[in-house]
Amino acid sequence: MRTPTLALIAIVSCKPDPGDQTLDDTGGAGPVDPSELTEIPPTLGISETAAVDCADPYIPPEELTGEDGLGYHGWDWEDLEFKLRWSVSNRFDNNWISLNTGVYDSVRVMPQLVPEAGGCLKDAVTTGLSRSAPLAGALDGFSAYAHGDETYLELQHDRYVAPTYAPESEDTALYQALAGLHGLDNPDPDAPSAGDWDPEAIWAVTQAWSPSAQTALADLVWAIGEAALLEEEALANMDPDAARRLHDAYLDERYTGSSTIFLSPYNGDVIDDTIDHADDLALRAYVRAGLRLAEATEAARLALVAETPHDQGELDLATPWGRVVLSAADRDDVRTATDMDGVALLVDVAGDDVYDGQYAATPHFWMAAGVVLDLEGDDVYGADTPDIESEDTRASDALDVDYGFTQGAGLFGAGVLVDGGGDDLYMASVWAQGTGAFGVGLLADHGGADDYRLGLAGQGQGQFGVGLLADTDGDDRYGVYTYGQGVGRPGGAGLLLDSDGDDVYIAYYQALDPWLPEPGFPNHFGLTTSSMPYNDGENAHYMSIAQGTGWGYRGDWFDDYTNWMGGLGALIDLGEGNDEHYADNMSMGQGFIYGMGFLYDGGGDDLYRTFWWGPAASAHMGVGLFWEEGGDDDIHVTWASGGFGYDCSVAWMLDHGGDDVYSGQFHYGRAYTYGLTFMINEGGDDEYNAEVDRQRTDPYFGTVIGGASTNLLGAFLDLGGGEDTYRTSVDSVGNDAVWYHAPSGDDVDPELHKGIGIDR
Repeated sequence: MRTPTLALIAIVSCKPDPGDQTLDDTGGAGPVDPSELTEIPPTLGISETAAVDCADPYIPPEELTGEDGLGYHGWDWEDLEFKLRWSVSNRFDNNWISLNTGVYDSVRVMPQLVPEAGGCLKDAVTTGLSRSAPLAGALDGFSAYAHGDETYLELQHDRYVAPTYAPESEDTALYQALAGLHGLDNPDPDAPSAGDWDPEAIWAVTQAWSPSAQTALADLVWAIGEAALLEEEALANMDPDAARRLHDAYLDERYTGSSTIFLSPYNGDVIDDTIDHADDLALRAYVRAGLRLAEATEAARLALVAETPHDQGELDLATPWGRVVLSAADRDDVRTATDMDGVALLVDVAGDDVYDGQYAATPHFWMAAGVVLDLEGDDVYGADTPDIESEDTRASDALDVDYGFTQGAGLFGAGVLVDGGGDDLYMASVWAQGTGAFGVGLLADHGGADDYRLGLAGQGQGQFGVGLLADTDGDDRYGVYTYGQGVGRPGGAGLLLDSDGDDVYIAYYQALDPWLPEPGFPNHFGLTTSSMPYNDGENAHYMSIAQGTGWGYRGDWFDDYTNWMGGLGALIDLGEGNDEHYADNMSMGQGFIYGMGFLYDGGGDDLYRTFWWGPAASAHMGVGLFWEEGGDDDIHVTWASGGFGYDCSVAWMLDHGGDDVYSGQFHYGRAYTYGLTFMINEGGDDEYNAEVDRQRTDPYFGTVIGGASTNLLGAFLDLGGGEDTYRTSVDSVGNDAVWYHAPSGDDVDPELHKGIGIDR
């Protein structure tokens, strides 16, 4: 590892000599002797929680609960609570959408709360969210959903109130903060040594910044130290050897096997270590570290916007918690993997910069935090990463860990990357671009037409951790192979938050016209699909697990008979742009093994293309929610789903306006084998089962297939008028009509299993 003692570019003669500086606010006359300034070490602030207030809960339309809906069958919401048990043991529970009593140790989903919870999440992450500070605002709200041990009605925001520091003056704050972090002991035996401390030289470099910039940078340096102290709290009850083994397992894993679909890493003793020790992690402490770092980084960005870039001073200081690199140079920098190794904080104010390696991350176990703040320029992150969109790139290259764990990756720590603007390119292999594993990973981009490309596990993804990607403005393009764009895996939460623009979201798939029409984004990795049953008889299809998916681990498929409950995954696009979504299997508001997946779009004429299990699909105790605010949308599902609850799961599909077109083998409010499904479209002249080549089925609208000894429902509602078109030969389905379909399949009971269809 590169561990410099001290690298400094001296101040040029046009700057005052440090001996001429005075401490104006102390009233002292004469020169400052920096060697006599007291170091100010970081201390812990106050950790607290605040109740989540869902001010405008979702109220289902009267038609669903009234005399034509549940009332027709003599039911109300209490009749739709699951009362089934799963015989397989469950670990790492998810209580987000649950009965507060917890009577049933398996399914506890309250179906009427699913859209309310989604609306609450959307409001929570956007309340107080500004274009100037998307990361801190989003994480503040999202933290409420980062802990599976709270029921929905008990959700709380995490809060962390920073301590008050008292430097001698604005001109000394940065110097004293650096001295404090430099002197903060790191107990890890592999931690680097602190570099030499040259008071005069370091003082000179700090004085290259304006007083306001010094104050903000000082606070960011202290936040790095506070993250170190919060990490001690996070790991206080966790076996240190197990934590180190788990950390190393993530970095040692080969991510090219089919086992990575269900769990990664999978090698060695990682499953036993996770089962035995994952519950011992105090994730809240890492969340609070992420909150503190996000707020401090955003504050520093705002303070530095007014800075005039110059070549008058640069710092590269080794501390026991990583290097601190401050660059005020107005130039295009090329930083190699060696340059970025072990960097706890890097600030770059200008230039079209190039970054390689592992940065804004915690790839070393001794690191508590890694932060990169780049203020402006058209930057390239991961320039040496093999292009995952090239036909010549194979899995061994595209998923090579050497190009991963970067760009906002928290692995037993907190990783934060904030880019102030420009048309940026982000490329990485695995675990990057807002990803957390036993930690918190955050990425915020403040504008421009950005391009994100990733192999696996990122773009807002968490597994026993929290991952967040927030992008404010611009027409952006997001591409991931699997586990990305808002995915919560066991014990985790992931969010992709985009505030504006005509955006494209791609989970690379095997293109197949016209079921997955152009533009096609085929998967070139050549991964095995032998264990995946999802295909069309001719072409292999892949597990996208993307775009708002909660994903659990089903251990009985691997003979260890332990299920890990999925987390919360959300993709929230607040803008009214015309967005495009492409995926293969498992995507777009999809929940699997107790996971909750949520996709929200704020409007615009949007395009959705997927093969199977999405949008608004759920399986094996999962929860899926797809919420379109309006616009003329075009939604095509090749094989099956689109409002599809299966095996003790709940699925909601909501569209609040526009002339929409639905095509493919689309399931319109269809519950299958112990599922509950609700599809509600409001307003517009809508077209269902649009004519396309290879139309596969004659669809039903509101029905139940298969059954169990519990009340099950498949509901389809088109409300708000309009001249709707239904292409089906099923009797009674049509515009301005009401119908009730009898259940079909095995083990059905007409008294328990109901279908409802309403067009008004």
